[in-house]
Amino acid sequence: MHKEIIISVIIVICIFTLNYLTQKYTKDSLDTFSANCDEIREELLKNEHEKEQLMQKTNEIIENWNNRSDTLAFYIEHNELDKVDTYLSTLKGNIETEEYTRAVENIDLCKVSLERLDEKSAFLLKNIF
Repeated sequence: MHKEIIISVIIVICIFTLNYLTQKYTKDSLDTFSANCDEIREELLKNEHEKEQLMQKTNEIIENWNNRSDTLAFYIEHNELDKVDTYLSTLKGNIETEEYTRAVENIDLCKVSLERLDEKSAFLLKNIF
């Protein structure tokens, strides 16, 4: 009987530890990405746009997101990650065609999607039931 209790306690400890680690990684990733989106949004709201600089920042953000989303895909729903991918692709296209107001809209949609992702992945009572 003691073996089962010890094994159960170890399993529960492992679950909570892994949950903490994934929560921390998710939070760090989403905060970093959100800050990068804010930087591009600020650049887009300026009256003077440098298309090459915007494209370079956008490509960096997309590359960073692709690297992190591969890891996030292990424990987050893929359709949520795909929404962010779609918004980023649309953002890149909007900057290429110099539709800066639509690019700002896509950044805002991307940030809302990130907030939902953060909320869904949080260890909250409403997410358990």
